[in-house]
Amino acid sequence: MKVLGVIGGLGPMATAYFLELLTGMTNVASDQEHIPVIVNSIPQTPDRTAFILDHKEKSPLKNMVEAGTKLKQVGAEYIAIPCVTAHYFYHELEEQIGLPIISLLEKVAEQFENNGIEKVGLLATTGTIASRIVQNALQNKGIQTVLPDSGQQAIVMKIIYEQIKAGKPVEIEKFMEVEDKLKEKGAQKLLLGCTELSLLKRDFQLLDENVDVLEILAAAAIEYSGLQVKQYHRLTI
Repeated sequence: MKVLGVIGGLGPMATAYFLELLTGMTNVASDQEHIPVIVNSIPQTPDRTAFILDHKEKSPLKNMVEAGTKLKQVGAEYIAIPCVTAHYFYHELEEQIGLPIISLLEKVAEQFENNGIEKVGLLATTGTIASRIVQNALQNKGIQTVLPDSGQQAIVMKIIYEQIKAGKPVEIEKFMEVEDKLKEKGAQKLLLGCTELSLLKRDFQLLDENVDVLEILAAAAIEYSGLQVKQYHRLTI
């Protein structure tokens, strides 16, 4: 069984929920059968979106490379990063750390392709959207992406940064209004393309049309370790 390393803290609540999903979705009968996991949580890592939007801001790459290198030194054999925006640095991280990193974006695109989805509404940070890392991954599978307009995106960013990350109440009605607009534009599924938004599906029992990137990442990590994924009550696509 392979040892999983997690570059965490991007943000901390998303990392904690990823570990919950990893445990709940692993098809085992005892504690001893679960995946060995090493977590290096570095919440002081500079903000990924800030750097993507303005390269004059401090880059988070050094912190993430250091976190991954430490994981390798203590026995991790592969890495998962429960942060979508961090995958902007995917190739540099994999090269500099020297371990395979689960390609979350490829796994997301494969999920939609395998389920015959042709049009996806993307809910993510402005950095993720501006970088086009998700749109390009979906486009490579022939899948169209529907985006919020500028006003709707401002609502999504407020919910991510000023509410979820800040531990404050979420204006879930406003979030669902943004989702409704994406569906009006033809989105068949809604991708919760920021790991903080995964917490909304957990806490507010969002409909199954919402596809959670953390669930996809957890499933991929389980399979990479050589174990089987079991049906989990929140795993939907």
